Amino acid sequence: RLPSPGETQAFLKGQEVRSLLVRLPGGMDYKTSIRTFTVAADVLEDLCQQMGITDPCEVQEFALFLIKREGELVRPLWPHEYLNSVVDQDVSLHSRRLSWETPLHFENPTYTTTHYMQVLRDYLQGKLLVTPQASAQLARLAALQHCSTAQGDPLAERDLLDYLPKPLRSQVNVSTVKNLMYQELRQLRGCSSQEAQISFIEAVSRLPLFGYTVYVVLRVSQLALPGPSLLGLNRQHLILLDPFNQKPYCSIALKDLHQLHLLSPLEKKGAPGLELNYGSADSPRTIWFELPKAQELKDTIAFLRDSSL
Repeated sequence: RLPSPGETQAFLKGQEVRSLLVRLPGGMDYKTSIRTFTVAADVLEDLCQQMGITDPCEVQEFALFLIKREGELVRPLWPHEYLNSVVDQDVSLHSRRLSWETPLHFENPTYTTTHYMQVLRDYLQGKLLVTPQASAQLARLAALQHCSTAQGDPLAERDLLDYLPKPLRSQVNVSTVKNLMYQELRQLRGCSSQEAQISFIEAVSRLPLFGYTVYVVLRVSQLALPGPSLLGLNRQHLILLDPFNQKPYCSIALKDLHQLHLLSPLEKKGAPGLELNYGSADSPRTIWFELPKAQELKDTIAFLRDSSL
């Protein structure tokens, strides 16, 4: 592959080495240096080595995401993309684990904290489903979060709410969860921050949509949804779930997808859509999803399909 104009210009200017900052989940940063012809796969391999990951198959489960102008454009970078052609003042690079097929291992503290922060973000955003009635489960996960911060301070009600998924904060019985959380904290006395993080990951790994990249869908063709639903994406398929009763609406295997089309918003200030053509030649089917991150979903589906070949 020939270098892009960006690489050529950097080479001619003598900018053979430049610093690069990769944002990790939870606000952590990974600082490295890239050369004129450094590609995304090179940086991912170095980043994974810092986490103690040496298995090439597990390295491929991570991706660098390019984010332009505070979310205007979000897409995964292809492994062969030259970083000098995409990195400028208007963009930032973020690392994210996209696939979770390799068994997790927690020998490396950086590995543990990076995975904990990614999983925690999804949990607090309500993308890893827990019902408001599951008080014991919510209390256990809240206690593990409290221990992971190495805080010995008394727990205030405001702190407890910060440990709960945002969509559930107005629905749970705070008093019940708080009492159960105190019981959990007594049992966790002496638990280290890393041990709490590992226990949290292991606990949420049993929740629906763990291991998926999750998007909020506003509308779907052919379905009358009672409200926003959650669309999970992994290497194998897309699955649409009702976030309230965890009932699956539909599932589409990525290998059955044929074409993806980005759709303009139906209303003036509405969200864009993504149309999917899938199925067999004898039974072709079409479905569309309306969601704010339609472009990101389209690019991520294409990325996962290509990496699975």
